[in-house]
Amino acid sequence: MFQGVQCVIQGADHIKANKICQDAAKICEQDHFAVASVSDGHGGAKYIRSDIGSKYAVEAAVETVCAYMEDYGRFTDAIRKNPDYILNQMECHFITKWNNMIEIHRDAHELTDAEREILDKVKEKENREADWHSWYGCTVLCAVMAEGYSYGMLVGDGTLAVVYEDGTVSIPIEDPYSVANMTSSVCDKQCKDKFQHYYEEKQPLSMTVSSDGLCKSFGSDESLKDYHLRLSYMMNTEQFVNSLEKNLQNFTQKGSGDDISVATVFSPEVINEKKAMLFQLIEEKKKLEQERKAAEEKRLAEVKRQMEEARQKEERRRQEEERRRREEERRRRDREKSRRELERRHREEMRILEERNRIQQEKERETLRKMQEDQRRRERELQERERRVARQQADIEKRMRDGLAAVKQMTLEGAAYVAEKIGTGAHNMEEILNQKMDEQTDLLIEDVNDMMETEETEE
Repeated sequence: MFQGVQCVIQGADHIKANKICQDAAKICEQDHFAVASVSDGHGGAKYIRSDIGSKYAVEAAVETVCAYMEDYGRFTDAIRKNPDYILNQMECHFITKWNNMIEIHRDAHELTDAEREILDKVKEKENREADWHSWYGCTVLCAVMAEGYSYGMLVGDGTLAVVYEDGTVSIPIEDPYSVANMTSSVCDKQCKDKFQHYYEEKQPLSMTVSSDGLCKSFGSDESLKDYHLRLSYMMNTEQFVNSLEKNLQNFTQKGSGDDISVATVFSPEVINEKKAMLFQLIEEKKKLEQERKAAEEKRLAEVKRQMEEARQKEERRRQEEERRRREEERRRRDREKSRRELERRHREEMRILEERNRIQQEKERETLRKMQEDQRRRERELQERERRVARQQADIEKRMRDGLAAVKQMTLEGAAYVAEKIGTGAHNMEEILNQKMDEQTDLLIEDVNDMMETEETEE
């Protein structure tokens, strides 16, 4: 009732870098259900055995589903009653099985010298030793189509696409933790908390799981969904596997360059019944795609026109800014020139002013020097005059002393004469003595006056 197809393509970039393919895919076809699983091994340096981890991941996923659905009737009743509980149990079972597989492989295969060298570089770079589980790091996606219902699980990036009988395409679950180049991993310690799953009471036309190398080759989710619709139309044909392989080769060479793994399950009877509808829908999609392309080309042309207008406007703005910049630069140079001229004039004025001040100060110093010399000369003249006056006064005093001594001597002589002539008479003697004293006194006074007049005349 159900069929499956798997295909794994080594990435174009991996071929160029001589790097092994790290993707894996596996399908399982049973009477009442079919399972499709893919896994993408991580490409980081510490994931030295991710290609082995991815192979074990698809094996563990398929074996887990088959083990749970071995008693199909009982499983169907259980999952319809409580799908979340059953799927949680299956996820735990998968994690345990995968860890057991990689542990057995680790114990049976010691690290090679090349692997040790890689891990030593990682340890040196990250300053810690990588957990050995990370050697096998990978993602996993699993889709199960059964009679009357379907479900899926995943950890990490990739795409689980469901095509329904009416031709609609859905991507029911995605990994919310996968951002940019970061993705969830089966080797994470919190792997159970990062599992995403869904369940629905509907049997779709086909279910396809693929690694991120496929979705990265498309520009939009709508294009990716259209591809899965065309993929469903090609199913149940002899050339399907070859066409799928060629498509994936083209995608990795012209698109992502990464490894691409695809696994799909479908119902051949339903596919045959819906062939005409799928063909018509694909043709409509093609027309819509052509219209979208035409609209996109028109939009791109409009965007290009707007960009050209914006470029021209920007060019005009740039030219205007350049003109303004040159004008501002010219003004700045003029201002700088004016400033330098003002500074030059200011320096010249300051120089002239300083020169004038220097000359004025020299004149003032010369004037002060002359005044000081005049002052010193007048002081010397005054001192000399004072000394001369002092000498004159001393001479006058000496002459007065000499005159008084002479008067005294004359007086004494007169007294002696009087004493000798006492006989002549006291009255005549006294008159003669007074007359002589008066004469001497007048002479002395005249001499003093003559000396005073002489000094005044000299001054």
